[in-house]
Amino acid sequence: MRIVVIGASAVAESLAALMTTSNIQFRHIPDGTTVSTGDLKHVDWVIEATGFDKANKIPVLKHLSEILPKTCLLSTDESIVPRAELAHDVGLGGNFLVSHFFLPVQTLPLLELVSDKSADSLLLGALRAFCTERLGRELVIAPDSPGFIANRIGLYCLARGIRLALDSDIAVHDADAAAAAELGLPRSGVFGLVDLIGLQLTIRLINDLIARLAADDPMQACSLAADPKLSRLLARDGDSRFYHRDPRSKQRMSLDCRSLEYRNPDPGQPISAEARAFAQLLRKDVTQYAARLARIEKISASAINLAVSKGYGWSRGVLEEVGSSASLG
Repeated sequence: MRIVVIGASAVAESLAALMTTSNIQFRHIPDGTTVSTGDLKHVDWVIEATGFDKANKIPVLKHLSEILPKTCLLSTDESIVPRAELAHDVGLGGNFLVSHFFLPVQTLPLLELVSDKSADSLLLGALRAFCTERLGRELVIAPDSPGFIANRIGLYCLARGIRLALDSDIAVHDADAAAAAELGLPRSGVFGLVDLIGLQLTIRLINDLIARLAADDPMQACSLAADPKLSRLLARDGDSRFYHRDPRSKQRMSLDCRSLEYRNPDPGQPISAEARAFAQLLRKDVTQYAARLARIEKISASAINLAVSKGYGWSRGVLEEVGSSASLG
């Protein structure tokens, strides 16, 4: 399969590196370069990976739609916006897909694919085989709903976790340790993962998701945009992170969300009872949210568990295997 990757985002760069090490024939065209019909000659799959800003995506996708060969698949690397919304705005047909990769690509192998019923079945079958066999992806055919599967549950976990911890004044490091133990999250927990994503981007992704969900979706109660503690953190000069490494002692310090000062947690201190109660409530809420998503979108428990384990690095799933409704690639 001959591939063109368009964009200079972290995903585009990571995909280019992955394909290079996998000896896959591809061409990487960075942002700002005009793509011509000649660039797409004899190409099977074009991946638009210019980033998550829809305003930047639309003109790129429109241009590609005008010059794309009919025998070529076009996909966008998107994490929140449904395929149908983008297809409507650009005027794209059935061979337009969402291909949602996860960073770092080398260690998080999940690929969520969202396709249309009118997509060329032979092309789609070839793509699915290529992604699993050559790209080494754990493939999930996701519903065309906001946030798909992994981000729908993962962002809910982050938003709900931050909301619960801040409202209960649970220390950042204590909340992360408890969440990692209770839910099987990586050591980064909730606040540590937000640091990796960036607080500002995390809030934006959560808001973009909330804006596209139904009024009765539990995510509606998880907005972080107006939280006074987070607003103070974003407004102050310097780094708006929950963890900070002291330049002199090299010790990892965590933020006191009340004073906005970094403190050195006692490494030998056990997880507090308050933090354990917080994590148990978070696990209950996330499990209920995942079950609701499975019921509404008719997603199997195995697809949901695969999505959070391979996309977010959770060591265990969130739903019991109580029957399947389809979705694994």
